[in-house]
Amino acid sequence: MSIEEEMRLAQITFRTDFQAPLSDLPFKNNALLPVMSAILANAKQAAALEKNSWVTWRLKQQSGLFLFEISNATSEPSQKIMDNLFLRPKLESGTALIKREVSRVHGTIDYRFDHHTFKLMIKLPAMKD
Repeated sequence: MSIEEEMRLAQITFRTDFQAPLSDLPFKNNALLPVMSAILANAKQAAALEKNSWVTWRLKQQSGLFLFEISNATSEPSQKIMDNLFLRPKLESGTALIKREVSRVHGTIDYRFDHHTFKLMIKLPAMKD
């Protein structure tokens, strides 16, 4: 089943805007799918709890960087959750996998919550090792 079909079944509006192919991202071949799956699973899980649920996924290349952004509908989390989301994730969690693989390719992670929207922004160098 495709991601689009999964989102449709969960009644989540899903939009993509890819201006670069995912295969160009600097992750090793065996890491690309698990990282993308973890990001989408987290977004889908949070969005599914909302009445008007949606997920937006964007990727573009600019000035030697891949700018990857995924946004989703969400409830406002506690300040403690916001402050520690990527600081000390559980070892085997999707968040830990994302953090580990982004660090391996010398990328950065930023995120914010704003008006029932969670936005994850990942910057990756536009080159493979």
